[in-house]
Amino acid sequence: AIHADYEWPVKGIDLTASIIEEKDYGQRTMGTADTEQITIENLSAFTLNISLQINAENYQGNLFSIAGVEYGLDKAAVKPYVKIGDKTYWSSNRLYTSDNWAQNSTGTSSDNWPTPLKAFNITLTYDGNLLTIYRNGLIDQSIEVTGLTANNINIGGYDGKLHHATVCNRSLTQDEVKMLI
Repeated sequence: AIHADYEWPVKGIDLTASIIEEKDYGQRTMGTADTEQITIENLSAFTLNISLQINAENYQGNLFSIAGVEYGLDKAAVKPYVKIGDKTYWSSNRLYTSDNWAQNSTGTSSDNWPTPLKAFNITLTYDGNLLTIYRNGLIDQSIEVTGLTANNINIGGYDGKLHHATVCNRSLTQDEVKMLI
């Protein structure tokens, strides 16, 4: 994904009526066996937004599960995945940044020095037919799936920190997702 410093103006969006759960965890330290659970009513359309960071020395794990959907990071591929039942959907993007290229590049040979992201935001939206994953407000994956119902959210299974979680009672648009970051 291409990132830019430009911020698109987003005006007039009020998510107050849509937010049903909002938790600020501060800098809660998470180990691979630690989980936080959020219990919500049965929702056939929903949004889950999580701000977290994963320890660079143990850059892997299950990040969260909701409605029979597991979202995690594979250590070998350094790619996020979504598991629904026995099917795994892989992101085409690695969960890295190349922000340190200026210090490490050897010229214009198109080499890069990817490094783990320090902190990032993951948002999952579901409208009853389409599951969409956003990373820092940008669409990462879209998966057609029906029949999901959210009632319990488990966050954890990774080594790092949990900052914030928000749950909405509907599928947010991309502009609305950006408001949660």
